[in-house]
This record gives sequence, structure tokens and C-alpha cells, in this order.
Amino acid sequence: MLGVDVGSTVIRCHVYDKAAAIKGARAKQVEVLHPQPGWVELDPESLWTQFVDVVKEAVQAAGIKMNQISALGVATHRATFLTWNRETGKPFHNFISWQDRRAADLVKSWNRSFLMKAVHGFSSLLHFFTRIELFLMASRLTFTTQHISLRLSWVLQHISEVEQAIKDDNCCFGTVDTWLLYKLTK
Repeated sequence: MLGVDVGSTVIRCHVYDKAAAIKGARAKQVEVLHPQPGWVELDPESLWTQFVDVVKEAVQAAGIKMNQISALGVATHRATFLTWNRETGKPFHNFISWQDRRAADLVKSWNRSFLMKAVHGFSSLLHFFTRIELFLMASRLTFTTQHISLRLSWVLQHISEVEQAIKDDNCCFGTVDTWLLYKLTK
């Protein structure tokens, strides 16, 4: 079995035998890009190459062959995402990391919006009358730059290729694990 952890700074792979003993392991630093202040990206093709290299090296260190691997587990940071062309597999942009702050203005705008104020007010009122904790939690709901939805909205507003690909039903969206599975099954 292989266990691969694709973290923000390191990709680790462990090879386990049937008794769950570690038979081989490797790790590589992830190349993090900062093209502008507050932006945090990962190059998808570089990440794929690093993933493959770490897996191959760990399998070799375990002294086994790839066809002896019976299972693969992948752990990733789930708020880092990518969009890519469905037909060609070519990414429209680099992975946008969960640490990225490019959508900060959009987040502030949403958190200050009439809609969010209405949600907070209505939820507070419902909590006051019902004492149901769920309404109290909703009254405190705010967006952050870690939410994929607003970073994806930023992509839709700033990368015209993505908008066109969506109109053409030719756009895929996914997190790091989705991209790796796409590449593994391509």
C-alpha cells in the first residue's frame, strides 16, 4: 500500500506491507510560488512530477515493483484548487493555495454585504426566540480567503479562458487530490 501526503510544503510517500509496517519512504519539498504579494500558488505540472518522483523513489526504497502496489491513499490540503481544460488537460492557471489572499477584497465585500447582514440579523432573531444553537452559529458566519468559493469567483472574474471553457462545457474544477486522480487515470 502507498500513503501519500501532499502538504503545503512537502510531499511524503510511505510504502506499507500487509502488516502496516513501513517498508520505504521518501519526501520532497513542494515548490511554492508567490507571483504577487499575497498570492500563493503551486505549479500543477511541477506538483505532478514531484508526486510521481516521490512515489517511484519510495517504491524503489521498499524494494518492490509498482505492480505490487494494491492500494493508494492520498491526503491533501482540500482548499487548494485548480481549473483545467477538459479536452486537453491543460490547466488554465496554477493551483491557488488555501493560503492565497487574492480574493481578500471580494471576501470583505461579501462580509459587509446587505445579504450577510440580513443572514446575521435574521439568525440572531431566530436564536433569541428559539435558543437553537444552530441559529447562533449562522449569526456569526463570515467568509475568509480560505473559502474556495470566493477564490473561484475571483478566477471567474479575472481569467476569461475559464469563463469561456465553462460556457463550452469544457472546464474541470478540482482540488489537489482531484488533479492527481485525473492525472493517474488519464
